[in-house]
Amino acid sequence: MSASPSNLVEAFERTARERPERGVCLFDGRGRPAGRRTWPELLESSRLAAARLAATGAEPGLPVLACLPTSWAWFDAWMGSLLLGAWPASVAPPGVMGSSESHLRRIAAVLESTGAGHLIAPAGVRERLRETGATPSGTIVLTPDELAAASPASCVAATAAQPEDLAFLQFTSGSTGRPRAVSVSHGAALHNNQATSEAIGEPQGAPVHEWAVGTVTWLPLHHDMGLVGCLLLSMTLGLDITLLQPTAFLARPRLWLQELSKLGPTYSPAPNFGFQLCADRLQPEELEGLDLSRWRAALAGAEMVRPDTMAAFADRMASCGFRPEQLRPCYGLAEATLAVTVDVEGRGLRTREPPGGAVSTLGPGDAACVGRPLRDTRIEIRAPDGAALREDRLGEVCVQGPGLFSGYHGDPGATAEVLADGWLRTGDLGF
Repeated sequence: MSASPSNLVEAFERTARERPERGVCLFDGRGRPAGRRTWPELLESSRLAAARLAATGAEPGLPVLACLPTSWAWFDAWMGSLLLGAWPASVAPPGVMGSSESHLRRIAAVLESTGAGHLIAPAGVRERLRETGATPSGTIVLTPDELAAASPASCVAATAAQPEDLAFLQFTSGSTGRPRAVSVSHGAALHNNQATSEAIGEPQGAPVHEWAVGTVTWLPLHHDMGLVGCLLLSMTLGLDITLLQPTAFLARPRLWLQELSKLGPTYSPAPNFGFQLCADRLQPEELEGLDLSRWRAALAGAEMVRPDTMAAFADRMASCGFRPEQLRPCYGLAEATLAVTVDVEGRGLRTREPPGGAVSTLGPGDAACVGRPLRDTRIEIRAPDGAALREDRLGEVCVQGPGLFSGYHGDPGATAEVLADGWLRTGDLGF
């Protein structure tokens, strides 16, 4: 592809220009195709969405929160905000049984903490927020239909972003407290995408975007592995992407493998439980007709990689042409944009016995190797006092590199707790 872009919008425009035949294929909740848009078509619809957001009062440099499932409406809200120069952010949509109290509290918390000027959400979420008085006074809440019906502003003049400028916000899980908004710059996102592509493709002798046709994912777009590792990598480097609904995958895990088998050479990441679900649920007759030999990089990350899961998956999928060498463990987190390490050996899962005394922490059995740091990225294993530990000593994983976040949005205190002298304290253990 042509010269390196300086921001995500330029990367989007380059892909639309140089890979006009590729784009996004969307499936609905029942696992049926729900349309396809090429990158040029998606760029045009995102520009229109940006103009509509501007007409409703959205401005560059202010957060816009999308509380939507994987859908074209999500693209209008998130990509439209990006093109406007606003800061898109995404949270989980309401569940199939409606919006629970805990879900409403999470939405209210992120609206309050980010100062989001806009929330794009289903009508039911808006009504529940109004009933509970949880919507901040300065936040405009629009349904997808209302955004689509807005008359676009006649002139939208977003300033070209610099690499160090904030591109989007990504929320932490919030499992141990209020979710924090991770600030990701354009430069961090672009570097992480390019370096990840290089690492994934190392066993093939070329970055993944030079030999892969595309990817398939069922991960939600509010999850950093789905957003960054699949969608943004595809958008910035010119791949096809098929987006499945998480609920459809949980009900029919074969759908993921079925769509992967239709592509040419491909990569696709998933958490450990996704591989376990396939190994547990899929019967031999359901694997007939699948060809997984071209799934060159089956990336396992987002949670601890379990060797028994990887072995069970490889064994179950052997009849489909899947080889253990295709399994590629990796490690990352939102505060590093996404990827920190990727297995580049291409020799299958490699394990080591944990250091003495670590079994109770890491769990029984061997620990999986999650690979080497990405280009320009460094890792140290540190003791509680911050001293670097020698090999085979368990400690906190600390990371330095150009993919690190800029800080927690609006929370300098929390930022200072984990980010100092260019190093991120992840809170994760490794050796």
